[in-house]
Amino acid sequence: MRKKIYDIKPPKVKKLESELKAVSVAKKSTAKKQKPVVYQEPSGVSDNLVLEKRKRNFTWLYITGFTGAACLGILSYLFFVLPKADIDIWPKLEVMSFQETVKADSKISSDTAGIPAYYFENQQSISQTFPATGNASDEGRAEGQITIFNKHQPFTSITLREGTRFISDSGMLFLLGGKVVVPQATKSGNKIVPGSVTVKVKAAEGGNSYNIGPSTFSIPGFKGTAYYFDVYATSDKAMQGGFSGDVKKVTDNDVQTAKDVLSKKVIGLSEDTLKKQYGADYIIVDDSFDSNVTFDDSQVKVGGVKQDFSLTSLVKTGVLAVKKSDVNAFIQDNVFPKIPEDMSILESSLKEDYSLSDVDFNAKKMTLNMDISIQVYRNIDENHISLSLLGQNTEQINQSVNNMLGDSVSKVETHFWPFWVKKSPNSQKAVHIQIKFE
Repeated sequence: MRKKIYDIKPPKVKKLESELKAVSVAKKSTAKKQKPVVYQEPSGVSDNLVLEKRKRNFTWLYITGFTGAACLGILSYLFFVLPKADIDIWPKLEVMSFQETVKADSKISSDTAGIPAYYFENQQSISQTFPATGNASDEGRAEGQITIFNKHQPFTSITLREGTRFISDSGMLFLLGGKVVVPQATKSGNKIVPGSVTVKVKAAEGGNSYNIGPSTFSIPGFKGTAYYFDVYATSDKAMQGGFSGDVKKVTDNDVQTAKDVLSKKVIGLSEDTLKKQYGADYIIVDDSFDSNVTFDDSQVKVGGVKQDFSLTSLVKTGVLAVKKSDVNAFIQDNVFPKIPEDMSILESSLKEDYSLSDVDFNAKKMTLNMDISIQVYRNIDENHISLSLLGQNTEQINQSVNNMLGDSVSKVETHFWPFWVKKSPNSQKAVHIQIKFE
């Protein structure tokens, strides 16, 4: 069926189009008036998240940058600062000897050639017991002291002759050593005070049985008279010296040997005391001592029967000394200038030996003779050598040192550090030259 064609749209169609247009316009109008719905976070939350994120990013950037810089610094230190070369050089040593003489005087002045002398004194004493070596085959008689009392009335003094016998309460007989007068008694109130005198007695016979202790004595010659009970004696010490058979006695040789031994000991003690007291600051030569020894032998009796005896020695020792600082100054001024200028001195090798001549202890002056030896070596310019060895390996360093110092060097050792370094650094500060002597 053929479709109809209209020149004019039908009224319904036209109305429909107009309604559609109205609806479209209404939708557009409504769309313009409504705002889009957007989610909004609470105030401040968004800002904190952003800041936290920025902080995290900054921290990582800082850590990364610091780590990189540290690694770069470590690498720079390892390869440019840490490497060093220690070069040890042993120079050949030569000994030089000198003989010098200097006068030392306690009265030296600033305008006098020489050095000051100082005088010190010390006193010491030593006592020692020595054995008696003499042999006594005969019997010896004991000796001692007694006090004789006289209370006889009427009061009168009594004279006793030498050899008067006294018998102890134990029956041992002793003889008076000399004539003696025993004073008469006196009266003090109703009390009688006997007169008395102390004398020496000796046993009538030899033998050690007479070495009796304190005793009371009577005079047998007065027996049967009034004097027997009025004149008597006592002793407050034991009798000594009685012997029989083989015993020892003191000889002249015993005493002389004891003096020789004590003299050596006491002088040595006195000299050692002076050395300890002044040796730290002064030079004290063995020949500079002057000693005077005396002996106290008042208790020693030659021929006395004893197993041993004691002897005491006394010494007064003086010494002339010079200060170490004065001697060192003398060496600096008079010896060191004699060493060639192209040689260096190993001062620790300085050796000195001293002796004396023309010693006068009264004037306190002497002449000091010095034998001096010291080790020297050829001058080494450490700055010049270290500058010449930059960037060289071990073989090159040895060759360079040999070219510069020749046979004046006995040994060269090179040490690089760290272990990977094979050449000396190009910085002179990292090349260390050390002169060694051991």
